[in-house]
Amino acid sequence: MGVERLHHVGLAVRSLDEALKFFSGLLGLEVESTIVVEEQGMRAAWLKLGDVKVELMEPIGEEGPVAKFLAKRGEGIHHIAVNVSDINAISEALREAGIKLVYDKPRVAHDGSLYNFIHPKSAHGVLIELRQEGAAERGFTFLEHTADQYVLAYGPDLRSAFEEAGRALFATMTDLSTVEPKVEVEVEVEGEDVKALLYNWLEALLLKLDIDGLLLSKFKVLEISGPKEGPLKLKGLAWGEPFNPAKHPQYVGVKGITYHLMEVKELPSRVELRFLLDI
Repeated sequence: MGVERLHHVGLAVRSLDEALKFFSGLLGLEVESTIVVEEQGMRAAWLKLGDVKVELMEPIGEEGPVAKFLAKRGEGIHHIAVNVSDINAISEALREAGIKLVYDKPRVAHDGSLYNFIHPKSAHGVLIELRQEGAAERGFTFLEHTADQYVLAYGPDLRSAFEEAGRALFATMTDLSTVEPKVEVEVEVEGEDVKALLYNWLEALLLKLDIDGLLLSKFKVLEISGPKEGPLKLKGLAWGEPFNPAKHPQYVGVKGITYHLMEVKELPSRVELRFLLDI
């Protein structure tokens, strides 16, 4: 139930680009990903520092917690985050001890982790993030359809749901466990809305097989950004290896992606994507 290890240190900065010049350009920290967190009103970059991460946070408005922190205290350490084994159990124990938490219930982070904060007033002036990794549900399933492959992909946020959609696409065609992540490819697409972005994401992945002969089994959406009313941009990575008929079983071929029956449901802690693959 207790604290396991330090996960990351969060730093509030006025300019993410300028901060990256120092932390990545001069200090050499590797940039893992850059994301936009709308509910927190910020853009963030995750950097690796051994087994610990550094989160650089830049406000994208004037009302978010990072913007308010900068206005009051200036740049510097915003919070520290620790991994916990059971965030619900430790939260209950802390509340019973009179410790104040920021949220009533844990929230879902961009990577599917659950998180909450111990209020600085209860932690000697330090904002402490409690983080339970791998706690939120994600995956995909195939729904009944008379002719084509009907897919439900889901995750705690839009990025993870898009990643599961990619897995479902290639799981339609082969056994993903036989596809080793030997080759890395970059994928960048745009769309006027989330449905168009999903269509273009899946189409771009399918083209990696049709044109380059690559089967893909691992996906990472680094960033989905853009205004609330289009156009949206997605940057991601995918890993796989060239198709080998002696190694990779052949299920059915996917001719293309369709808009027919496509749905996007964005719930408080779950995003569901439904789409039809023409087989």
